[in-house]
Amino acid sequence: MFRFFNSPFFSLRTGRDLTVDTIRGLACIALVSYHVVGGAPDQGMALGAEDWLYKFQTSFGNMRMPLFSFISGIVFLSFPLSGVGFGRLFGKKARRLLLPLIVVATFCWLARTIMGLEDVPLYQIYFIPYNVYWYLQSTFLMMTLFLTVNYFAMRGAKPEDYQSIANMNALGLAILGTIVFVFQFHAAPMLFSIHKSFFLMPFFMAGYLFGQVAGAVHRWADPTRKWIAFALIFDFFLLGWSMVDGGTGFETIAKRAICVPVGILAALSIFIIAPRMRLLAWVGDKSYAIFLFHIFFASASEIVWRKLFPSIDIHFGFPLFLAAGVIGPIVLSWFVMQMSLSRWLVLGLPAPKFIQGALSRSMSRSTPRYETR
Repeated sequence: MFRFFNSPFFSLRTGRDLTVDTIRGLACIALVSYHVVGGAPDQGMALGAEDWLYKFQTSFGNMRMPLFSFISGIVFLSFPLSGVGFGRLFGKKARRLLLPLIVVATFCWLARTIMGLEDVPLYQIYFIPYNVYWYLQSTFLMMTLFLTVNYFAMRGAKPEDYQSIANMNALGLAILGTIVFVFQFHAAPMLFSIHKSFFLMPFFMAGYLFGQVAGAVHRWADPTRKWIAFALIFDFFLLGWSMVDGGTGFETIAKRAICVPVGILAALSIFIIAPRMRLLAWVGDKSYAIFLFHIFFASASEIVWRKLFPSIDIHFGFPLFLAAGVIGPIVLSWFVMQMSLSRWLVLGLPAPKFIQGALSRSMSRSTPRYETR
């Protein structure tokens, strides 16, 4: 019955960065915990603003999503590579982010509609922030902007200057994103989560820049410096605890201004500590599936708990909800991976061969060459 657990899919893949995947695992658990407990006092477990568990998970608000975006920046190392054009890169990002947005967000909308919870027309979920899937919209816009800026900035430049040009562009976009996010200019509308793109921009670009010096930083980080990094993260947690006031986000300029340096420094501190745990790395390797599906399993487990154990303190159910939100998506993704069509539509992985052939013929082969990895 459980023979599929012997599949290589459930083994820790070798050849990957154990530290990066471990930190991905931490970020996944933090994200699932956030949605299990609730982003607002009346959401998720509906614990109330003064509950200790609600305060605990909210205290990481300045570090949670910034860390996710920081990691994305690290693995998005843009550099010249002959034979790969801008159109192909753009298509890769569209496939990886927009296909899951359309397919999984639609399933989410249908599930909520069946339960009588949905009040947004279906067509809107693809163009406005919807549930957790705003992250796919804003990340796609941010990556596309970065690729486009690099494309035009590198035209006519010497190949040896490409990386420095990309670094300067990353720094400029980080500054732009910080300014727009902190001051909330009206020029950042909600359409396709444009305003959220500016929120993610400083953390993504900081991760992109850090990824180029990560090896040197790890060699520099002796035990004393790692303890300093631990202390810094704990201080950021205490700061977050002191800022919890029942709010649902970054309502003031002061909160938003604090979020940017705290988010970047917290991510840097975690990478200085450089945790390496095989179990967390295994979870981190499945991070995309966990992001896409965790709300289905976490929400379902909470509903079942309330039906079966209405008189038991819901705090006791938290470990079960968290486990459901992590393990459920991993098991589901195994089934998705069994067919090339579902891998393509649901996870944004390479398309079946007959679709690849059609797409490759439509790609432009005449644009300047550079790639991301």
